[in-house]
Amino acid sequence: MRLDEIRAIIDNSSSDDWHKAAKATTIFIPDIDISLDWNETINPNFTEPWHNCLHDPSASSVSVVLRHNGAPVDRWTFVVVDGGRYMMPLPAPSASGGYELPASIIPIGNLIFDLYHPGGASNNLSALLNKCSISVV
Repeated sequence: MRLDEIRAIIDNSSSDDWHKAAKATTIFIPDIDISLDWNETINPNFTEPWHNCLHDPSASSVSVVLRHNGAPVDRWTFVVVDGGRYMMPLPAPSASGGYELPASIIPIGNLIFDLYHPGGASNNLSALLNKCSISVV
């Protein structure tokens, strides 16, 4: 299987397609050779101004790893924010002085957000991005 095929599977899946095998490991139910994990903490005391909009300003950054047959094939940096309530992709500073995320990361961002903490219609990645004034470009 090619990497772009695995990424397409991820982008078109929902949290219902995944089995939570451990606290920070999920397995794709239709093909158990594909898994995601976020076991590796990058920075336990992550701080940037954009997440000060949340009730609890404590945050940490983690590495989300896509695996195929147990081998890492892709990796993204995510941030666990609001005292551990949510996990979202790490935004980058924008030229205008704010923060932004590329549209290409939104599908995996939505999936990880839901796998980490299912929130329902009003508690989702889009609502969190709006609350923190993060643009999608």
